[in-house]
Amino acid sequence: MKYLFIICSALFMLSCKKEAVIDQTLKPASQITQNELVLTKKQLKSIELSTVKMEKKQVSGTLQLNGKVDVDPDSKVSISSALGGHVKSIRVLPGKSVKKGDVIVIIEDNQFIDIQQDYLTTQAQLLSAAPNYNRQKELNISKSTSDKLMQQAETEYKSLLAVKNGLEEKLRLLNINPSKLSAGKIQRSISIVAPFSGVVSHVNVNKGKYVAPSDELVELINPQGLILKIKVFEKDLPKIAIGQNVTVFTNGNADNKFNAKIITKGNSILEDGSTEVIAKLISANTSELVNGLYINALIDLENIDAFTLPEDAVVSFEGKNYVFEQIASGKFRMIEVQTGTTNGGWVSIQNHNSLLNRSIVGKGAYALLMALKNKTEE
Repeated sequence: MKYLFIICSALFMLSCKKEAVIDQTLKPASQITQNELVLTKKQLKSIELSTVKMEKKQVSGTLQLNGKVDVDPDSKVSISSALGGHVKSIRVLPGKSVKKGDVIVIIEDNQFIDIQQDYLTTQAQLLSAAPNYNRQKELNISKSTSDKLMQQAETEYKSLLAVKNGLEEKLRLLNINPSKLSAGKIQRSISIVAPFSGVVSHVNVNKGKYVAPSDELVELINPQGLILKIKVFEKDLPKIAIGQNVTVFTNGNADNKFNAKIITKGNSILEDGSTEVIAKLISANTSELVNGLYINALIDLENIDAFTLPEDAVVSFEGKNYVFEQIASGKFRMIEVQTGTTNGGWVSIQNHNSLLNRSIVGKGAYALLMALKNKTEE
């Protein structure tokens, strides 16, 4: 009985080992490396794979980028006072629209009174200096008076005239009309007005504060001067040209589209591999766009020669794009690719050099991706 038990045990172990070998042989696939996969003939039939070669085609399409709204420096104005003074009143708030000539800030100071007094005094002195100068000229012609007296009258008149003209310009800087100024209309405050119609972006003062001529009171933006700073990466920069049309929309309202045109192209690459392209808005109504707002930009691309693959051949995983190369019967390697524009069912491949003349899986690429990632998870 003892020997019979040993023989039966040996036969049972041999049978189990044989079943294990058979089970291993029937296992459908095995992973060779992280990016390589081997399929059985049965799997190949179920997936229905097809392979393609990379083709050179003319492609056109749309390049989707992002950026933000900015303002042309010539359309952004820092408003200040020509002379220092105390802020009496502020008539605007950030974000408020103003028209050309609207009062923004009112400032008062004693020196405004002094300038008006000096102007009126000089004007009065000229009323007697001018006739005296003319009389001295006439007398000097007939030699009834000396050249010295005539020259003194001329000096006095021209000096007063220069002072008057200078004070007139100061009054205009203070937004005071010299022709309407009189002894009974001297004012101690001046109004700072908007030089153009626009939107107030910043108010940097408060009531009662003393401001110097160098202090910025308010920043005013001309909406017609809005521009777009679009971020373009190095691989896409050759596709960009001055004059290209740009369609713009915000994340909050994708249905409301604005039109723009590229006016400058960056000539230096930043550390992250990008550069800035400037586009000028040409839409009539851009009230929805404000300085600093992030936007999406769609740039129309003309037909260009590119190496392409069918859309089915390119699969995405964790934010990256891949294709599968068939390296042997039933054996495949996953390769990362940088894609460009998509047009008519074809995708342009930026790093095409390493894939030329290779057998790339077209139909069935997604099934290979799932098989490879499932094996990885195991």
